[in-house]
Amino acid sequence: MNIDELRQSLSAIAEEARPDATTPDERISAVDQLVTDHRRNSVVGAVAAAAVAIAAVAIAPAVLGGSDSTEPAHHTDNGLPAVVERGTAFYTQPAGSTLIGHEVAEPGAREISFTFTPSTLNLSWEQECWDPQLKGLDKGAWYSSYVNGHPLGGSTCQGPASADPLNGTGSFGESPAANENGWQDMGVKVGEPSTFTLRLTQHADRAVDPQLVAGVWERGEQVQTDGVWYDRQLVYKGHSYQVVAAKVAQLDGTRAVTAGVDLPASKHQLYVYQGAQHVTSGLQLHADSSGVTQLGKGVTGGGSGDTVPLDRRTAQVRAHPVNPDAAGQIFVLVYERTD
Repeated sequence: MNIDELRQSLSAIAEEARPDATTPDERISAVDQLVTDHRRNSVVGAVAAAAVAIAAVAIAPAVLGGSDSTEPAHHTDNGLPAVVERGTAFYTQPAGSTLIGHEVAEPGAREISFTFTPSTLNLSWEQECWDPQLKGLDKGAWYSSYVNGHPLGGSTCQGPASADPLNGTGSFGESPAANENGWQDMGVKVGEPSTFTLRLTQHADRAVDPQLVAGVWERGEQVQTDGVWYDRQLVYKGHSYQVVAAKVAQLDGTRAVTAGVDLPASKHQLYVYQGAQHVTSGLQLHADSSGVTQLGKGVTGGGSGDTVPLDRRTAQVRAHPVNPDAAGQIFVLVYERTD
């Protein structure tokens, strides 16, 4: 377009905006006013369009089932409430615990963060990194976690998302006091927001799309027997259980020690956990339901749990100290299904 054509176009626009404009100043003013009106109408139209879009998003989940990354809260087959986000499920109230913060990254995102504000420092957490395209550890990615900038831990990204909802299994100790001290060291305070971060840090292969996942829960009640702390309730393979029996035995480095309990009758299989804690020297832990666990130098505790057959009448664990100065406790915990 040349200058004459531009002048003719502007005159036509001015004539359309204000037919009575005759002087150059009047014509320029008319064009300015038309542009201003156009901008105002564009803004109003954009706001209206946004309002319609928001309304559509609000209505869509009810009509179409929703397309948001976070699905509506629902109940699992056992009746426990859960929330699903980008394919990962979290129990919101498992075994007396309460989910207070969580996040699931888009596949391939290198970092996620979320804030949580606890009403107690007796907290638990869960952190994962799913990688369904993983083809050997050499192609995996390593991730690290942080709370308020303090290093918490890390691992490799492996496998597809768990079929079972996450329920918070990580803690700084089984006793409430030990756990609270750990969270204090992370700078977490009751009633104040803290930040949980997961970040891909090493060996991130561009051919795969790892997905970072994390959640924080306020823990349910813990109880103790002869110095051994444990959860009053727990969730195992989608079912809720409550403790019905506990037996603790003190280690004696000069001989083998056994802790055992009689199992109560139940219409469902009981869950039995057998383990050791506060071990000062190596030992072999023999659990009648899961074989032998070797606790070597520097390992202060460990164990395993599973459901047992309905006809099982007893459960016990035996410890064979490796050194005569071994100290600590072995224990058996029995839980009955409540759902």
